[in-house]
Amino acid sequence: DHGRLEIRRCHAFDALQCLPRPEQWQDLKSFAVIESTRQVKGLQTTEYRCYISSLPADAQRLAHAIRAHWSVENQLHWCMDVAFADDQMRARTQYAAHNLAVLKQLVLN
Repeated sequence: DHGRLEIRRCHAFDALQCLPRPEQWQDLKSFAVIESTRQVKGLQTTEYRCYISSLPADAQRLAHAIRAHWSVENQLHWCMDVAFADDQMRARTQYAAHNLAVLKQLVLN
């Protein structure tokens, strides 16, 4: 646990009228709020992240889907950083960063 305590709660809702213009998302069935409370070295912080979904308002299922998505993102980032030292890249002019990212993805695949 590295001295950290983190508690995550998922709140799922199907009251879509709470959202601004819910009709703009085809097949929208629910939205979720992930509440993450962390305690590190005695300091407690709480963060809220919001998601929309075409899944029913089932907190357990939505929490699992969200966690699985971020697991894939984190694993890909790790591969990019180890293989290409991506965190050290300093290409920031015009389209250089985007072009290099496309090339790196192509090579990784």
